[in-house]
Amino acid sequence: MSSEKLPVGTVRADGMVLHRYRIWHAGETPRAWWTTLEIHERAKQKHRDRAIARQKAIQDDPEKRARRNKNYQLWQYNLTSEQYDNMLYRQDFKCAICKTLFGTEKTTKPHVDHCHKTNRVRGLLCGGCNTGIGLLKENPEVLRNAITYIE
Repeated sequence: MSSEKLPVGTVRADGMVLHRYRIWHAGETPRAWWTTLEIHERAKQKHRDRAIARQKAIQDDPEKRARRNKNYQLWQYNLTSEQYDNMLYRQDFKCAICKTLFGTEKTTKPHVDHCHKTNRVRGLLCGGCNTGIGLLKENPEVLRNAITYIE
């Protein structure tokens, strides 16, 4: 809803009352009259722009992106950093299924594999193996059928 169509003093449906203020910074001449709605919208846009800039900075820096992904997995599966690192050491920094060394290719970052029924963490897999298990519905019988089919 546009602020020009509402008279000053109007109470909107969300409870905001429109008032007019003169906005200025020290040493500047007063700017045009702004309503509280305009002030609120400008503040929201400013915060939105800052959040987008923070996200872009993380995406542009591979180290920050890797740290964010790891922290998300730790939170999602209720792991400590020590537990995660221990899994990496036990697996020799390799996928538990295909034995591909993590970090050698773009697609080989560690993914936490877990049982969808019990939510128990099983280990670390590369993205391909993790996706494969998921597409085969984590069903051992389906996996055996796939092995038979391939052979």
